[in-house]
Amino acid sequence: MSRTTYVFSCTDAGVSEKNIKSILAQEKYEYILEKDEYVWKCGNGTWAAIKYIKYEFVDEKTLHIVGWVKSDVGGELNLDGILGGLPKKQVRAVISRIKAAIV
Repeated sequence: MSRTTYVFSCTDAGVSEKNIKSILAQEKYEYILEKDEYVWKCGNGTWAAIKYIKYEFVDEKTLHIVGWVKSDVGGELNLDGILGGLPKKQVRAVISRIKAAIV
């Protein structure tokens, strides 16, 4: 598994989670169970790599956000590098929006 993890601080986990869910819904991510873990998934892999985001509040003040893309060619790819560049950029942009919405 190759994923990129971001750690953010927050002051209100409840409001932050509401904001995160709103952003993910706006970006057309769906909350699904895949391979025994719940993730937010965008796309079906037909034309581009599938985009994934997963978040978890470690405690009331710490939020972990994990992002990655998955393609038929490379499997799971972290958000660095050029392979799958456009989908990776899109996931990073959504995570930036989430970062700005964290309370």
